[in-house]
Amino acid sequence: MNPLITSLRKLARNNGYDIVKYKSTGELLALHQVDLVLDIGANDGGYACEIRAAGWAKRIVSIEPQPKTFSRLSSRFSTDPLWQGLNIGLGRSDDTLKMNVYEMDVLSSFLDKIEGNAVVDQIDVPVKRLDGIWDGILGTSKKPFVKIDTQGFEMEIIEGLGARVGDVIGWQLELSVEPLYKKQPAMEDVIGKMRAMGYSLWKILPGLRDPATHRAFEFDGIFFKNT
Repeated sequence: MNPLITSLRKLARNNGYDIVKYKSTGELLALHQVDLVLDIGANDGGYACEIRAAGWAKRIVSIEPQPKTFSRLSSRFSTDPLWQGLNIGLGRSDDTLKMNVYEMDVLSSFLDKIEGNAVVDQIDVPVKRLDGIWDGILGTSKKPFVKIDTQGFEMEIIEGLGARVGDVIGWQLELSVEPLYKKQPAMEDVIGKMRAMGYSLWKILPGLRDPATHRAFEFDGIFFKNT
């Protein structure tokens, strides 16, 4: 090992920390032989661009319900033959739901925020169960990975996959230390649900935090199917 790294790790451990080299998400996708990434709550495609930059070159399907945001997203995927997008919402039933559009559009949700960030608009969004469109999304893929970033609506979407949930090899989900939206499940509940479905928490990625106090509000959890 590099002597500098050894010295830094020793210094960190003496102060109660550790320095560990983690695999990037792109490396984890390759490790688990993922052949499709379904990016739900894609916003303008930032996540897809990140995994492309990390070297992952297989299929991506991005789902984004907000029409204006989807327009920005489509300008990105239009030049990538292995990246497509759908302008719909997903949930536990086929329906039309009102989405709260907040000042920061990445916070927009079918749920009401507990505090902060004013609602600037409400839009009607057609919502589908994921199992109803699953075969069309899956195509010939055998090991799909599903990333969901829908501001508290993650479990509703998973319920909408029904009996096809076992098709998914891995998930990336938001984990809230303290709920930011009304009716948003707590981190412990999401982890417990995923364990009950046969998935183990593989990695935690840093998320939203208070810059003044450094208190964490959210993480992203990566889960893979137990073998």
